[in-house]
Amino acid sequence: MAAYVRGFIALFLLLMVLLHLPPGKSYQKYIRFFAELILTIALLTPVLSVVCDSEEFLRRIDYEEFTEELEELSK
Repeated sequence: MAAYVRGFIALFLLLMVLLHLPPGKSYQKYIRFFAELILTIALLTPVLSVVCDSEEFLRRIDYEEFTEELEELSK
C-alpha cells in the first residue's frame, strides 16, 4: 500500500510539473485534461482490482474482440 501511495504521489508531482511546462495557455487545458484522466485511472486501479479479477477482465475483453471479429467476417 505504501508503494502505491508513493507511486501516486510521484505521478501527481510529475503531472503538476507537466502542467507548468507549456509556454502558452492554449495547450494547458489539454494537458490538464490528460493529467486528470491519468490521475483518475491511477486512483481507480486499486478499487477495480478488488472488484474485478484482472485475468477474468482480460478474458472478457478477448471474448468481446473475438465476437466483434466474427461479426465483421460474417458480413
